[in-house]
Amino acid sequence: MKQSLGIACLMLTCQALATTYDDSRVQKAQQDLGHLSQAVQRIAQDLGRVPNNEEWPAILFESTDAGARWQGPYLPMTHPKPDPWNRRYLYLTRAQQVPAFGIYSSGANGIDERGAGDDITTWQGYDRFRYWNPKPTVRLVVLATVLAAMFAAIRYFRRARRAARR
Repeated sequence: MKQSLGIACLMLTCQALATTYDDSRVQKAQQDLGHLSQAVQRIAQDLGRVPNNEEWPAILFESTDAGARWQGPYLPMTHPKPDPWNRRYLYLTRAQQVPAFGIYSSGANGIDERGAGDDITTWQGYDRFRYWNPKPTVRLVVLATVLAAMFAAIRYFRRARRAARR
């Protein structure tokens, strides 16, 4: 019994520490999305339309079928950098919506949820609760509390076992 309680406490501790997300990665993704969004808006001004899905991301760096109206490159690099989780940023056109395009990262879980879940997008606000990132002192307090509870439970069951033997 005490072993299963100890294992349960250890699993809870590991899960609490393993499911933390790094706020700086989210902020970096938001910053990247802002730069990419501005580049697409400049393309839309030059071409009179937003790029389609087939043109993304090449149109940021080289003229596709846009001809003389293309005034790029629109970013100072030769290819798009990956998101903070080392995956590519995703692009979609959104017909009859404002804005007419969307750029997003699939977020920490890496699952393309088309802007839902933990995806970080240009068209919706950032939900801080998707990315729980306690400060190191909070992590330490959580760990200390779980360990104290685990040791208290072990002590309780040892005493209970001794009392049952008598």
